[in-house]
Amino acid sequence: MRVDTPTEVVCVGQTPPPYHGQAVMIKALLDGTYGTIRLRHVPLVFSRELHEVGRLRFAKLLQLPFVVVRIWWARLRFCARVLYYPPAGPNMVPVLRDIVILLLTRPFFPVTVFHFHAGGLGAFIQRLPIPMRLLARAAYGRPDLVIRLSAATPNDGTALGARAEAIIPYGIADLYPDGPPPRLPLVNRPARLLFVGALRPTKGVLIAVDAVRRLLAAGHDVTLDLVGDPISVAFAEQLRSAIEAAGLGERVRLRGVLTGAAKDAVYAAADIFCFPTFYEAEAFSVVVIEAMLHALPVVATRWRGLTDLVAEGVSGLLVPPCDPQAVADAVAVLLTDPAQLQRMGAAGRALYLERYTLAAYRARLEAALVAARGVISRAPRWR
Repeated sequence: MRVDTPTEVVCVGQTPPPYHGQAVMIKALLDGTYGTIRLRHVPLVFSRELHEVGRLRFAKLLQLPFVVVRIWWARLRFCARVLYYPPAGPNMVPVLRDIVILLLTRPFFPVTVFHFHAGGLGAFIQRLPIPMRLLARAAYGRPDLVIRLSAATPNDGTALGARAEAIIPYGIADLYPDGPPPRLPLVNRPARLLFVGALRPTKGVLIAVDAVRRLLAAGHDVTLDLVGDPISVAFAEQLRSAIEAAGLGERVRLRGVLTGAAKDAVYAAADIFCFPTFYEAEAFSVVVIEAMLHALPVVATRWRGLTDLVAEGVSGLLVPPCDPQAVADAVAVLLTDPAQLQRMGAAGRALYLERYTLAAYRARLEAALVAARGVISRAPRWR
């Protein structure tokens, strides 16, 4: 389709803070320069700290009407045809938020595009009580285009009766145009394992800690850096207790949230990226792409989009979810073969350059949003 004027898109979404994959990637989209689309951002500012995400707060209710009015205003002011919206994951509070926003705004847009940064919404809606299910289908049903991150993520678009689908993996900016600096050889020093992400049970944080305990018991000299915020005060205490109970106070370091140069430095200093997630809303992992960018071999779970990201036996090793012994065994395989460790890191770097650059991500999204412009939605919003 020939496009004479840029497609006006109202882009609704949160940018950091807090720092998590969806917010980071929406900012990456908004920061791009495009020839065929114009993005008009309506920010979601319901959560400023990670522990607030998905929790009901009175202040969040006060924000709802402002978000709706800003979407209406952007639609009128810029004559925007396309509403770009990132639906919630399988969590009641953000789903209720979405229902309110979408019921009040979707009817004013000819085209709706849902970008599923989280997975599992379709199955979650099916479990709702009938009145809530009907409202959810009215809000989410029959989008013109859904964007998924991987064919291995839940097929929420089909569950919602989407008219079209695009699979567009994440992409991030390259920090090393000339290649990442070489790592120090594993001689007379501990091997450094790295986890980056929200510190929550289903991200596999406790499994990573237990894997370190097993590795040390088997005679491997390892440490673990945990980068990210605990999802709650209660889990922070649970995590610290688990570390102390295992006698790992000198081996497992809680680094908090790191950004910019500090975050890059911790990747550069690591030897293996360890990501044993089984998170219920996991779709695709920015942090694994960051590890590949830094030429880090990856040990991760066979979980949703990770099966696309990690080329098993080439750029890393995949293990079953919830199995700390399997994580420990996979790490041990790499530690006992430094040549393989280096080969896998280089292979991950090559895959990043081939598939997951920021330029490729933006170009694919731009093409999808331009194509969506020609679709006019007139059918009922439910199925």
